[in-house]
Amino acid sequence: MNKTEFYSGGLKMLSDLIIDFHTHIGRLFFSHRTFTVGKLLKRMDELGISRAVVLPIENPEETDFYVTTETVLRAVKRYPDRLMPFCNVDPRRGDLETFDPYPIIEEYVSRGCIGFGEELAGLKIDDYRLQRIYEAVGKLGLPIVMHLDAYRNIDEVGLPRFESMIKKYPKTIFVAHGPHWWAEISGNVKTEDLSAYP
Repeated sequence: MNKTEFYSGGLKMLSDLIIDFHTHIGRLFFSHRTFTVGKLLKRMDELGISRAVVLPIENPEETDFYVTTETVLRAVKRYPDRLMPFCNVDPRRGDLETFDPYPIIEEYVSRGCIGFGEELAGLKIDDYRLQRIYEAVGKLGLPIVMHLDAYRNIDEVGLPRFESMIKKYPKTIFVAHGPHWWAEISGNVKTEDLSAYP
């Protein structure tokens, strides 16, 4: 394929590929029904979404129910051309002083996980336990989806802690989202803005 053919046909092919980078399955809250893989695929088809990243939730402060990495791996197994599993490990797991998340994350990668998250631990974003996760995913070349607000991955206005983590772990691919991250778009963000969507 020459350059002209690529730009006339190849780019159109790429533009037809829409990836939803942030989906969840399962029952997350008492007030919600279970969102099955079938429902996710149906919704993707309705919206013209080609593929989706499916994020487990293993941090107790976020939802009423867990959706573990094991659950996600089982659920997406039949749809590898449409659904891409991420993995999750709560950084407070095991012995707080010696816990090493690397072997667990490495095993999840060997089973098909292509990223880490959604990271939702109720810790400061530069907590030493989270730093073990950043180091592990950096070594494995995985992106990590971070939810930032006043309760999870906590930082001050201006994100100084997050900036220090980005500098400390240059091989780690951080993908940030959430109220605090989006509030920082404003030039006059205040502390009370860190948990509300702009």
